[in-house]
Amino acid sequence: AWPEAAVELDKALKVFDKTDNLQPQSYTCAYRALTALLQVRAGDPSAAAIALTAAERTLKLADEWQQEVGLPNARDYVRVHWVLGAAHRVDAHLAKSDTHLSDALTRCRIINMVAHEADILLDLARLRADQSQPKDALRLADEALAITDRSGYVLQGADVRLFLAQQALTRGNEAQALDHARQARQLARCD
Repeated sequence: AWPEAAVELDKALKVFDKTDNLQPQSYTCAYRALTALLQVRAGDPSAAAIALTAAERTLKLADEWQQEVGLPNARDYVRVHWVLGAAHRVDAHLAKSDTHLSDALTRCRIINMVAHEADILLDLARLRADQSQPKDALRLADEALAITDRSGYVLQGADVRLFLAQQALTRGNEAQALDHARQARQLARCD
């Protein structure tokens, strides 16, 4: 229900804009970017531009909010650089993607923000795969998987398993791909 989601996110943005509440506007733009990234994964490459525009606005709003309150919110900047890096990757700006994802991971680890670390590592793994660096991609995916296993973030674990299944198919290992896909399905049905 992509169009309905966009309408709802636009409504939320208007509400926060009327109250001049910058931080929730930044969060909403981040969700808009994440929604567009999911659309790209679902097969709509035109959503890459939407993801990038929303991610860039997320950074702008986070910077404005920081100037308003005088202190940076480290969690906001982890999220901002993560979605900006992911958006640059799907829009084929690999060097910019690398910069933002590396920044997000560094910031994430400085403040011990495990909730986003696996997602960032997975996007770095996707980037390395796009850069034809399969060994690094698998290493990063394995690191993300270890975090999801340890922390119990099952949906992130399902995403990592799907990536590993895709990588196994790329290598021609159908049995391993099927195993990862089955484990992803089991994790996605966590309830």
